[in-house]
Amino acid sequence: MSQNDAIVGDINQLPAGVLYMAPSGLILDVNSELNRWIAPTGILKGQHISDILSGAARIFYLTHIQPALANKGHIEEMFLHLKSKENQLISVVLNAVRTDYCDVFVMLPMAKRQQFEQELMEARKVAEAATAKSKEAYAELAQLQQLLTEKNQELEALASTDSLTGLHNRRYFQNTLERELENFNTNDEPVSLVLIDIDHFKSINDSHGHDMGDQTLISISENLSENMRHCEYLARIGGEEFAVVLPQQSGKQALKFAERLRKVIAAGHYPTGKLTISLGVAEARKNESIQGLYMRADAALYSAKGAGRNRAVLDESTQ
Repeated sequence: MSQNDAIVGDINQLPAGVLYMAPSGLILDVNSELNRWIAPTGILKGQHISDILSGAARIFYLTHIQPALANKGHIEEMFLHLKSKENQLISVVLNAVRTDYCDVFVMLPMAKRQQFEQELMEARKVAEAATAKSKEAYAELAQLQQLLTEKNQELEALASTDSLTGLHNRRYFQNTLERELENFNTNDEPVSLVLIDIDHFKSINDSHGHDMGDQTLISISENLSENMRHCEYLARIGGEEFAVVLPQQSGKQALKFAERLRKVIAAGHYPTGKLTISLGVAEARKNESIQGLYMRADAALYSAKGAGRNRAVLDESTQ
């Protein structure tokens, strides 16, 4: 038995996709299920993890998955897009853990999403068949078209909403930030990004359990949401981390916004008592990528935590 098999047993007996990866990103081994999804006629072993990720997923891997494994040793229930050799996107829910030997990724297809897609396909087939029937069939067709519209709306909501807090999720955040950066480059209207992290959140899970941690996330999410205007876009982007996209706000204006949020959260009452947040702020530069702006805001957030937490810090290059 190899060291990899010793971690979870015979990976080819598992119904999920399993991948063993070196910290460098080199794929050490995969099971037959994952190989079937990605490269049924090829070999994934020896490739880099970025070779099987979509463009947005590569950014997410660099900015969140890698740091989370390095700092926490595990990640839970994250939405990710894999890319097959035919360039088809495969939506999965990812759980991962860092062991003494390697990083272990376990991935399951988005069951709910697949269910909706199957319902849409079935409704479309019925609708196409109904076009050849009598006038009574046209009424049925109208109902099916309404069902199709509703299912599309449900699918879009599912893909853009965080299931725990009801806030927008990372996918929505990335799409919104991309749109606002394009608007900034075209019309010269500023846009800023605020990253938020709950201080000492790990100790809540360790001391009170994950159920209480979830209740805390829900409570803070409600408090943050109540303090947003219609043009301020809040999202939960993973774990205890949140982001706010602020169109038409400079870095200094965004810093004032962040400071107001910090005071609101510090004055609130939560299931485990008082809590604070740290915030990093950055204003977009001309033709800057999403990743570049995110990394500057993340560096400011790191500075806020390093300076004692419970504070908002503006990226130095913005000042």
